[in-house]
Amino acid sequence: MARCGRSPHPAYSPQFLSLTSATNFLELYSEAVLTSVGLFWKALWAFILGYIVSSAIQVFVTRQRMQKAMGEAGRGSVALATFFGFISPVAAD
Repeated sequence: MARCGRSPHPAYSPQFLSLTSATNFLELYSEAVLTSVGLFWKALWAFILGYIVSSAIQVFVTRQRMQKAMGEAGRGSVALATFFGFISPVAAD
């Protein structure tokens, strides 16, 4: 028989529920962190390669050289700009 104001089972007490919720939250949070770190680790090579390619383009290809390669405004220059944007999608400046 339950006493007045108390739950008959300790699993239904507010302290137990808050402890269970906190433990469940920490388990879910740690799983999410591990998943995020794992995905970052798998994609790290692509980030590094992208930054290397982008920095090499910025160092070795001057603005005047790019304007000379692009030519006058028209379909050809739009196609070249699309190609250059496709091979180096890292946003710079």
